[in-house]
Amino acid sequence: MRAAIARTLVLFASFNCRNERSGKRQIGELDDCIRTYFVRLNTDDYSAPRGPGGKPDLNGVWQVFNRANYDIEPHAARASLAMVEGDLGPVPAPSIVAIGSLGSVPGGLGVVVGDKIPYSQQGLAKKLQNQAAWLTSDPEIKCYLPGIPRANYMPYPFQILHSESALFFSYEYAGAVRNIHLTDPGEAPIDSWMGQSY
Repeated sequence: MRAAIARTLVLFASFNCRNERSGKRQIGELDDCIRTYFVRLNTDDYSAPRGPGGKPDLNGVWQVFNRANYDIEPHAARASLAMVEGDLGPVPAPSIVAIGSLGSVPGGLGVVVGDKIPYSQQGLAKKLQNQAAWLTSDPEIKCYLPGIPRANYMPYPFQILHSESALFFSYEYAGAVRNIHLTDPGEAPIDSWMGQSY
């Protein structure tokens, strides 16, 4: 997995280096630029921006560039989110074939430390049940709000506005919002897909 991440970083660095000036560089210049890029990434003197009260400043637009929306554990590409047993092995569920490549799953490195979630037997059974019934049970398919933490894993940007008393998350997907109060706001006035936190 580290090798895959390193290859991705080298590709990203070489892309940035090619696009810094005219887009054309000699091989030696490109190597020097990549080395400089990694030195900039690995500097110990970096200090994250600070906001109110010296806390980290989270203000800005954020977006994930991974495949955690499909599965937060490392996973190989699959022809479909919902597979059924076929004559020669798993095949896409008939109900998904109609939507073509929209129902496919790109491979992903995952976001779980250690690569595996220590599921209980019941938890793993529920995960497999949810995967099998994806087309009828996934909130995104039904155009419902995704909930937390999935909203942060979706491939759409979201904005964070941060003050001394609260954080406000504004999601591109379905116009979803989430308030995180830094002090107890009391009982939530209504139920919410995105929840209320403090």
